[in-house]
Amino acid sequence: MSPAVYIISAVLVFVFSGLLAMAGVGAAFLFAPLFYYLGVPLAEAAPTALMAARGSG
Repeated sequence: MSPAVYIISAVLVFVFSGLLAMAGVGAAFLFAPLFYYLGVPLAEAAPTALMAARGSG
């Protein structure tokens, strides 16, 4: 994947995690489809989404 995908992913994870943490909702349900849309295979997108949500909250 290109570096732009990583940068876009990092920014979106930071923004969505912050907003949904203030609302008291987990953000992993948004990250798996987001990563899949950005080209990450689904077998990698789901665990990565859980790790991103846990690491940023």
